[in-house]
Amino acid sequence: LRQALDAARQDGLDFACSPLSHPRNARDARGVSERRAAPETRSDLALTCGEWSRLIVGTASAWPRLDASCAQQRRDGEAALTRELEWASHLSLAAVLLPPLPADVYPVARRLQETFQRATSWQAWVRCRLVSREEEARRREDPSSTGDVADPWLRWDRVRRLCDHSAALCVALELTETLPSVDAARRWRGEPLKCVLV
Repeated sequence: LRQALDAARQDGLDFACSPLSHPRNARDARGVSERRAAPETRSDLALTCGEWSRLIVGTASAWPRLDASCAQQRRDGEAALTRELEWASHLSLAAVLLPPLPADVYPVARRLQETFQRATSWQAWVRCRLVSREEEARRREDPSSTGDVADPWLRWDRVRRLCDHSAALCVALELTETLPSVDAARRWRGEPLKCVLV
């Protein structure tokens, strides 16, 4: 982590992203994984307090399925996301980059709202694609089609409203190979954009 941070500084970057937990050491809500010898993540002593809070953006794991149809998978996902957000608070990170929103945004919004109510010091950067994967696949099949079937902006707007327009909620906009219509792109102009993912 130290080497990655030094390389980012030399390249003139403002921050570096680091996973909040190691995917191989992910924990479940049933306690089965608690018998693993390896820690869930790296030590908080790897960097100074100031470096964690100014130079690192934590990335939340993509595996938790808060929208899963299986109740146990949902509980495991909620427990994992809660642990990662608590770890981000412990490190006093500036921000946490969340994975793209699922179709059902309510479980994610509920978990974020609960975290924001505990007076967190970091921002949640919600990863939003400029054009959804579903729309890109549809346009490959029919290039003349218009309108996004799974509009990422609508998902973002739903989460923002469910989190009471929290100032801690921001956008990490992911540029896609397919460009949206001019009107669809304009909607992002008034959003709290923190970074662009290329």
